[in-house]
Amino acid sequence: ACGGTQPSVAEPTLPKHHPWRLFPMLADSAWAYDVDTGDGDNVLAVTRVVSVNGHQIEVATGNDVATRYELREDGIIRVSSGAYLIRQPIETGASWPSGGDKTATISSTNVAIQTPSGSYSECVAIDEVGAESGLNIRIVYCPDVGPVEVQSHMQLRGQDVRVIARLRGAQVGSR
Repeated sequence: ACGGTQPSVAEPTLPKHHPWRLFPMLADSAWAYDVDTGDGDNVLAVTRVVSVNGHQIEVATGNDVATRYELREDGIIRVSSGAYLIRQPIETGASWPSGGDKTATISSTNVAIQTPSGSYSECVAIDEVGAESGLNIRIVYCPDVGPVEVQSHMQLRGQDVRVIARLRGAQVGSR
């Protein structure tokens, strides 16, 4: 009741690098990724919005249990941990706790990237580092598209393990 109304998720007047435009979780949105696990065979992974209830969003990958997110004026949080996925201000060097002993830091706000789905520019790279497991993650978000590349890296039993998912195609719900 207090605080007035928040902008709509689909509000086209939000700044290009607003968290809601960097990961536009609108109804009927889906993203398909080519996932390279390093063994020479790519795997297809599909992420889709399964539920939108106001500012509460559920996103599922494959048959996994959906991850719940909450859209807030200052960013997007993972409901289970209360940690931010993306947080304002969107500027190089900004950082925040991202859950699981990790810290997220914006490493660039002007990434140009080529994926199987096309070329993107003015994207934002966010690095999550510091997990006890040694897992480091870099996600590149592009305005009005969402995550176009996700890189995961860690040492596992003395082996350097890298997994890279690149956007093959996206359908972002109508505005």
